[in-house]
Amino acid sequence: ANSMVAQDLLDSINNQGGASTEVDRWYAGGWQAHIGSYPFNNYSIDMGNAYFVKNSRPSVWIASGTMPTASGMGVMGVMASGDVVVNLGQGWNLVSIPYGTPSYTAQGLLNAINAQGGGAIEVHRWYAGGWQAHIDGLPINDFVIEAGRGYFIKTTRASTWRP
Repeated sequence: ANSMVAQDLLDSINNQGGASTEVDRWYAGGWQAHIGSYPFNNYSIDMGNAYFVKNSRPSVWIASGTMPTASGMGVMGVMASGDVVVNLGQGWNLVSIPYGTPSYTAQGLLNAINAQGGGAIEVHRWYAGGWQAHIDGLPINDFVIEAGRGYFIKTTRASTWRP
């Protein structure tokens, strides 16, 4: 529930001994970057959205804050009842799978979204320096989905998914 902008995120990581230099987000169908210490693109870090953080060496960051209790928090909100809602637009969505949700494989995630009318056809992750994709129904690359990490999910229609 603590609000921050991209520079705040870099500062928080670096204040814990990290080496972060850039934060990237998927926005309006393309990439937008904030490079540390420059005033440009110092966008809000929104709960439920996924971000790529560039580091010059391996870093560990421990986030702290309070869990929000109201809906409408960007792409993913936490409802007053504790129900997590992920809004998916048609096309590519960069989302972070919430902590405390069931464990999924890539195919299991697509199945769960589609069981609620989602139209999910692909899930991609950044892995070992490159993109790894799983396409709905194919038996290859059915990787484990990790809570708190960012994934691109491609959908054929807009939908709402409750993990």
